[in-house]
Amino acid sequence: MKTQLLARAVATCFVVGGVVVGPILGGAVLGGLLLRGSVAHADGTGGDDAAPAFEEDLVQLSFSGASIDVVTQWLAEVTGKSLIKHKDVACSLTIMSSQKLPRREAIRLVYDALALEGFVAVENSSVVYIVPEAQAGKVSAEVLNGHADTLGGRQIGVQFFELQHAKAESLKDEIKAILSKEAALEVDERANKIVVKDYVDNIRLVGELLRQLDIPTPSDAVTRVFELTYTEAPQIATILTAVFAEKSGPTKKPQPQKGGQPQPAPTSTGTPVVILPDPASNRIVVTAPRDRIAEIESLILTLDTEKPADITVRVIPLVHVDANELVREIGAMYRKIRGNSLKDTIEIAANERSNSLIVLSSKPNYDDIQSLVRSLDTEDAQQKATRTFYLKHADAEEIAEQLDELFSEDNNWGWGWNRRNRSGQGKVRFVANRRRNEVIAIGATNVLERVAETIQMLDEPVDKEYLAPRIFPLEYVAADDIKEVLDELFTKKDEERPYWYDSYEEDNGDVGRLYGKVKFATEPYSNSIIVTTNSVENFDVVRGILDQLDTQFPDREATFNIPL
Repeated sequence: MKTQLLARAVATCFVVGGVVVGPILGGAVLGGLLLRGSVAHADGTGGDDAAPAFEEDLVQLSFSGASIDVVTQWLAEVTGKSLIKHKDVACSLTIMSSQKLPRREAIRLVYDALALEGFVAVENSSVVYIVPEAQAGKVSAEVLNGHADTLGGRQIGVQFFELQHAKAESLKDEIKAILSKEAALEVDERANKIVVKDYVDNIRLVGELLRQLDIPTPSDAVTRVFELTYTEAPQIATILTAVFAEKSGPTKKPQPQKGGQPQPAPTSTGTPVVILPDPASNRIVVTAPRDRIAEIESLILTLDTEKPADITVRVIPLVHVDANELVREIGAMYRKIRGNSLKDTIEIAANERSNSLIVLSSKPNYDDIQSLVRSLDTEDAQQKATRTFYLKHADAEEIAEQLDELFSEDNNWGWGWNRRNRSGQGKVRFVANRRRNEVIAIGATNVLERVAETIQMLDEPVDKEYLAPRIFPLEYVAADDIKEVLDELFTKKDEERPYWYDSYEEDNGDVGRLYGKVKFATEPYSNSIIVTTNSVENFDVVRGILDQLDTQFPDREATFNIPL
């Protein structure tokens, strides 16, 4: 099939600025106005590497029934690019021109002639592909990266459009209407982005359309509540109103962006910023466009800071412990817990001459440090070392109580007057720091080594099997009756001792290894006994007792064997 395409023919072409342009197909102008490389614009100017249309760049275009092979050879020579032809491309072209044409215009006329035969020429930076129209979408596309304006219309590219105001899914149908049949369109709802793969001319048109559609509307306004810590809400509300009330009124012209990124169209009135203080809760309620919230939040965080006047230097005099030694212990601890804000500033130094601590901090932090120092600066701490133990699993207060009881017994003090009035020599003092879950120990160096080993054992993670209670359902005897018997046998009772009570009066008889180590509870609806203990073996002993007690007996006396 031969095609006659004359420069003066207007039956299948239309003229723009004296340049013959091909017919519109699939919403895009075939032949295009812009091409990659030496691209011809509608005003006759070239692209980035286009050569001016001087006399030496004019070419004579005359094909009379030329085969496709002749045409492709001519295109390769004129464009200076490699040429790939699909195996199904077969036709002959006739193109007559009465005068020489600019190089890019001549190339475009050949592309238009191929389009009339059902074939498409697709260019990139180094190759020209000639394929059937249905195969055009299979040609590899180039990511435009915001440079669609510098590429030609026959180029197939991929462009990402990020929307600021409109929802990407809602604009999908409008964009499809201006794309070619071979185009691909994807919407990323989470990132509110649109991805388009099509001819560059159509991608450029999508960018222009989105500039008009992606504009702010009153529905874009959001409401946020900001809690204040240091500054009064009415004070900040006054500043915010003065700053943002003026910004929301005047018209703002959109700033240009590269790559066809959509920009809001100019509007005469913007979405107002409403700022309301809540003095009762010391917070601010802000209603503003979504894109202004981050700016407002940043200013609020800048204004709502602790006043520098609260950070000052204070002195804590010491009586018993050495200032340098104490700074080494607690200084490292407070350096770990301080934050980045001004209120978290904590600096502790020692003054040897006065044996005092110099503290730079806020008043609340100073009070915490002073309370800790008072608990450490005691008479018992003289001539003794101080060590801090960080706990990973156990609770600091519980460990401190256990250690105090354990290491007090090391001194072999009995009950009565001696135990209540023992001196502090040889004693280890323990202080729990709940904030850091640490135990601070003060005592002789050799004793602290034993303390460290003990803490390591006490801070081991407990197997969940030991902590889980077990339920024993009963069949014949009431659970409450069984519990009374078990409590009498195994539950340790705290009895008040008289003032003159001494250790020799204590009944040290063997009451069994379960005594004081098992707890019982009942569940009346299921008639069950719930047993809690710290040893799996204890469960087996309790089970054996329950098997003997929970039996249907005749009206006679019975004897039970209860292992203790």
